[in-house]
Parts: sequence; C-alpha cells; structure tokens
Amino acid sequence: MLGGMAAADSAVLIGLILQSQFIDARLMSEVACPGKAESQLRDYQARLGKPFPHDTYLAELTGLRDQLKAGLSATALSSLFSAPLVEPTPVVYNRSGIADI
Repeated sequence: MLGGMAAADSAVLIGLILQSQFIDARLMSEVACPGKAESQLRDYQARLGKPFPHDTYLAELTGLRDQLKAGLSATALSSLFSAPLVEPTPVVYNRSGIADI
C-alpha cells in the first residue's frame, strides 16, 4: 500500500498517472511534428464525400451472407418437417406381464 491508501485507491492513482504520461507523450509528439496533423487533415478532406473503394465488395459479401443464412435456415426447417416418422413397435405382453418384443 502507498502510505495507508487502500489497494483500489492506489491502483486508481497509478492508472491516472500512467494515463497522464501517455497524454503528455502524445501532446509532445504533436508539438514536435505539426506537419503530421496537417497532412492527415488534408488526406481526410480529400476523401470526404467520395465513395468507399470497397463498398461494392462489402455489399456483395453482405448479400451472399444473407443468402447463406436464409438457405441454411430453410434447409434446417425443411429437414425438420420432412423427416420420416418412426412407427411405434407394438408391444405384446405374455401371461406373466412381461413384454414380448
């Protein structure tokens, strides 16, 4: 324990310290390399409003997935209802009450 603090309190404190160090490192990298953010902004603005290149491929795969789901569920249902019924075997009892099969 850190100076009488509960374990949960010290874990929270350590987490906050690590998070602040991470934020400081990110801010320092932005200050050291301001052109990176500007370049990312230009790239974003150039792509804004344009269609996603793989959109048609994604739509095709989504359609195939939906067809597969429908086919599998239809097959499962039809096999449930088209399964042959098992006829019960008649049971015959002898005089002592024991079933003769």
